[in-house]
Amino acid sequence: MDKEVQEVALPILSPVKELTPVAKTPDLSSLTITVQSQQIRGNVFNVPYKMVDFEYLQQLAERGIAEAQYALGRRFEEGSGVQKDLAYALRLYLDAAKQGLAMAQDRLGICYAYGIGVPQDCAKAVELFKMAAGQDYSRAQYHLGLYYEKTARDQADWKEAVKWYTQAASLGEPDAQYALANIYEKGLAGEVDRHAAYKLFEQAAKYGKADALYKLGKFFETGTVVERDLREAIRFYQLAATEGIVEAQFDLGLLYSLGIGTSVDQYEANKYLKLAAENGHEKAKAMLQNVQIAIQQKKTETSQQCQQPKLERQPSQHEMRTVNNIDKIIDILADKKTPGEVQQKKKETSQKCDRTQPANKVPQQKKHAMRRGPNIDKIVDILTGKKTPSQDPATQVPEVRINVGLHSLVASKA
Repeated sequence: MDKEVQEVALPILSPVKELTPVAKTPDLSSLTITVQSQQIRGNVFNVPYKMVDFEYLQQLAERGIAEAQYALGRRFEEGSGVQKDLAYALRLYLDAAKQGLAMAQDRLGICYAYGIGVPQDCAKAVELFKMAAGQDYSRAQYHLGLYYEKTARDQADWKEAVKWYTQAASLGEPDAQYALANIYEKGLAGEVDRHAAYKLFEQAAKYGKADALYKLGKFFETGTVVERDLREAIRFYQLAATEGIVEAQFDLGLLYSLGIGTSVDQYEANKYLKLAAENGHEKAKAMLQNVQIAIQQKKTETSQQCQQPKLERQPSQHEMRTVNNIDKIIDILADKKTPGEVQQKKKETSQKCDRTQPANKVPQQKKHAMRRGPNIDKIVDILTGKKTPSQDPATQVPEVRINVGLHSLVASKA
């Protein structure tokens, strides 16, 4: 049967931030699209429906142009530039679907599958999906695969899902490529096939599927199928994280905080962990909370250390020797030791030094004892009244050399 074909010139508006109906469309370019009344293969209406002038689109819809009816239905379903009206949108979808427009059949099937504006009816949804899928409309094929996957009760349903996913994937549908890759990776419909999964993830990533970018990062991080390459994994994670994939954001935070595949970078780690936490990732929230606790503990410890008194300066060896000598003098004056006992102790120390050191060499310890010993005896003699400083000029030297503590002791004795 010959198909009736019409050529329709459709004006296109330049993209604008706020989409509102406009009365006039100055400087409009034109686009010629083919409208087939019997069958339309694929998405012929390649222009984003939000960019088409509303009034002109409405005129085409009233003339029965299926693509215009579908585009106008999307505007009313979403409330884009017009008041939202689901009932009118469904009527437009139905008019376009009756003319065989695959995208209208698929959209009407979505409404029945999820109960959008109509009672939920999965059987009618599947029927509409198959009508569109029969025209090689890849989105409808993907939706059929999704339906059989979600309602799968046995291997027969999984095989049906794989069949429709495969058809959609062959037409370049990234969602179908990703879904099929997941089935192969996990072996849901039979044996695990990671090589096939990797190729499908790669195809989906080329079409901009962000989840597929994350999956490729996992392959490179673990070295599955491909050679392990942490830098390449980080590159894919960054691409996926930019597209809002939460798991990619969390994994990047871990890699940067631990320095895996890159140098440790706490700034980048914090940035990605915060992004993941803001998007609801519970582990990222817990990690950030633990980091805050650790920082608070460190601040507390530092504050306590600052409040502790400084340690007193340790006395020097010279100061210790001087104090020891004064202690000896005090012991003699307090009758704890006699000068004879002190002299005996010096002799014993001298004998020990002689036994441990060579005969031709005077040990340093003995020289010290010889230098200090007589001075102590002379000071004791002066303090006990046996001698005066004038009788023994040698005592003038230690009196100068001994520190202020000794003069205080002499003054107290007097």
